[in-house]
This record gives sequence, C-alpha cells and structure tokens, in this order.
Amino acid sequence: MFGKLSNSDVQGIRRRIDHFMLLSSMLCALFILFLIGYNTSSAVEANVLFPIKLLIYVFDLLLLSKIISTIYFKKPEKLSFYSEIILFLYLTLVIIARIYPPAFSYLDLDALPWLYVGIYAVFIVELSKTSLVFDKFYFNPTLLFVASFLFLILLGTILLLMPKSTVGMRLSV
Repeated sequence: MFGKLSNSDVQGIRRRIDHFMLLSSMLCALFILFLIGYNTSSAVEANVLFPIKLLIYVFDLLLLSKIISTIYFKKPEKLSFYSEIILFLYLTLVIIARIYPPAFSYLDLDALPWLYVGIYAVFIVELSKTSLVFDKFYFNPTLLFVASFLFLILLGTILLLMPKSTVGMRLSV
C-alpha cells in the first residue's frame, strides 16, 4: 500500500490529517467548554457527546496512521513524533477502558473527564505543530511576559463568568 506513494505524497496526506485533527479538536474543545460551563440540558449533552466520543476513535486511528507512516518513510527524530506516540497510547488506554470498563476500574478511565483531557491534548499537540503568525514579529520579552499574564487573567475571567461556575448568584464584572 505504501510502496506506490512518494515521500511528498505522504507528507501532503500527513498535513491534511494534521489540519483535520487541529480543526476538529478545536471544535470539540469548544463544545466541551460549552458542556462544562453552559449546558443544563441532558438531551443537548447526549447529542454533543456522541460526536466527541466518536472522534476519540478517529483521532486514535489517525495517530496510528501517522506513527506508521513516520516509521515507514522517515526517521522519527522530532519531538512531535514522541508526543504522538504518547497521545496514541493514552487514547488507546481510554478506548480500552470505555469498551471494557472492568479492565481499569480502579483508575475510572471510562469517565468523561479522561475524554476531555484526550481532546485537549490532541488540540495542544496539533496546535504546537502549526506555525502561527507571531513568528514574523519580534516581541520584547518583558512585554510578552506581561501580555501572557493579561491573557491568562482575561481567560480566567471569562471562565468564571460561565453560568455553571457559580452556585446561586451570577458573577458580574
């Protein structure tokens, strides 16, 4: 099967897989944020969780294909290759725990938070492999340090303003 593909063909396929995994994991991460922070309906939760659970299987198969193609076509020397292996093992462990819960009952790996961690891990790994537009700009390290804290403060404020983050009264800014 791989004998007819050239190295550039495989790299193009890998780029498309990376792009699909980045966009779908970002969409799933936003859905998870919605489920955790805003959703109060169990019907909506069931409808949103089904594609997320399905994508865990898809991500695992895509990671396996990327690992095999990397081993077959080039030497695995990048750190992203090893992160893909660790992520593949993690997702495989979660899938086994979901299919056969008694296997890892003491770890409770079939719980939803483990799926959420897997989705966010796929998103972080795929995001770290992309080149962002910030590469073209020079940032003063002091300004970058302050800006990162401002970003974290803003993110924390947004997360605390979610309806499910408080009990009773809603917070306001």
